[in-house]
Amino acid sequence: MDGFDVTTELGHTTGDAVSDTGLKLNSEITQMNLMLGDLSLAWSSSEAAPRFVSAMEGHLANATILKDALISHGSSLVTAGIGMAGTESALSDGMPVVS
Repeated sequence: MDGFDVTTELGHTTGDAVSDTGLKLNSEITQMNLMLGDLSLAWSSSEAAPRFVSAMEGHLANATILKDALISHGSSLVTAGIGMAGTESALSDGMPVVS
């Protein structure tokens, strides 16, 4: 690997995009929980329905963990971008202007 470029803007936009993905996933999880609730009421079965509901609840629990991680990482990236911008500003303020 030759290297990579990181800018404050990239940190910010990437963080926002990651957080947005987490929020979209949250919306999907909410919709799936509603549909699963409706299905649980409508599907009467002694074995298949409970097993399906249990499996879906497990998948939704995992999706919730992923959603929480995405939102947390997105927030961390935005915070890192803000910190980088502050550091760059402080460094440039401390450098003499050459005319």
